Amino acid sequence: MVRVKAREEGSESFLLAARDQGRGRFGFRLPYVMPLAGHGAPQDVWDFALLPEPGVAPVPLGRVLGDLVDRKRVAVLPYTALEHPAGGTTRVRPFVNVRGDLSLLMRDNGDRTARLPAD
Repeated sequence: MVRVKAREEGSESFLLAARDQGRGRFGFRLPYVMPLAGHGAPQDVWDFALLPEPGVAPVPLGRVLGDLVDRKRVAVLPYTALEHPAGGTTRVRPFVNVRGDLSLLMRDNGDRTARLPAD
């Protein structure tokens, strides 16, 4: 399983199924509607970790090898614009954080009318 955990206090984590792709590789899909539903602040960051098996500490997903210490400004992926249920547009993009781990950034364009109520 892959855990997707919000850094924002009070936001819930969720799990995604990891699929074995052979030769020591795995894959997963993140429907952006999942973190969008829990997106309540003007900006949220979500971190990814592999949960290999029960009782084993989560393993952060990220870049293992490379010749740059900080890939945050080099490995830049494009934003996807999504309409937030509380109103307004939220830009979403994966990024490699300063530790080299995979994260997801969600940032409002500033036209949100209300914060989503907690479920």
